[in-house]
Amino acid sequence: MSGGIAGLGGPLLGEMTPATLAGKSSILDVQSATTLISYLPENVVLEGLELSYSPSMHGWGISQLFSMTKDLSPSILLVKLLPPYASVVLGAFIATSFSSSSGGSNHFSNNGGNKSLGDGTSFVFRLDGSHAAKYEWAGLSAEAASNEAAMNMFATASERFLCFGSSVTAACAAIRIEDDLKNVFLGESDTYANPPLVEPSEGDSEARIPQGTSTYSFPIMEIEVFSGTRSIMLAGNLMETRSLLSDAEAEVMRSEESNEDSPRG
Repeated sequence: MSGGIAGLGGPLLGEMTPATLAGKSSILDVQSATTLISYLPENVVLEGLELSYSPSMHGWGISQLFSMTKDLSPSILLVKLLPPYASVVLGAFIATSFSSSSGGSNHFSNNGGNKSLGDGTSFVFRLDGSHAAKYEWAGLSAEAASNEAAMNMFATASERFLCFGSSVTAACAAIRIEDDLKNVFLGESDTYANPPLVEPSEGDSEARIPQGTSTYSFPIMEIEVFSGTRSIMLAGNLMETRSLLSDAEAEVMRSEESNEDSPRG
């Protein structure tokens, strides 16, 4: 049986394949989509994924990213780099949304403007060919006990950045993108016990910043976010319900105004 979800143009629940996933993305091909699916929890694969944010459709900027992915979960960030690293595809998975409508319009008002995201199912990854690797939460290891603060920094969002993982010793994150989405900063993290997901090629001295650290900066060619099919369906139903409620409220107001204007006997 095949078909699509009304308004999404995607497969029904349980039909996600590498080909259908790659067909929704300007970043993934069938090989990288196959690798990504193998990394995902089974329930996510069964639910399916839909593209929820793409700069070409929604505009460049972290505010647009947060707006388009609000209350959608799980969340998968995909990043493709500019040449000479154009073959590189990397990203992160968290079971929660990148932004939430709870707490009013400013969902970064707590914790100094930062919001902690994710849980122990979170991971960072690289998908391209022989460099493909998945780095899961290191918090269950014996070595992690001495660094509890960094262990629980699965992901952090603010109006200025989105980052995944943390390192106390190296003072960096596994992945960090700034509000303009122009560059991705890659480094070691204690959270996922990962090395830098990409290291600069020989002679590329501009990639390392700041001087003497193991954090590297790379320009972004494309960035996408995928979210769970079910949460997108629910969000669509909620928007439709709100629209119907607004129409009903407007009709009530028109009726009341009509009654007020009617001559009284």
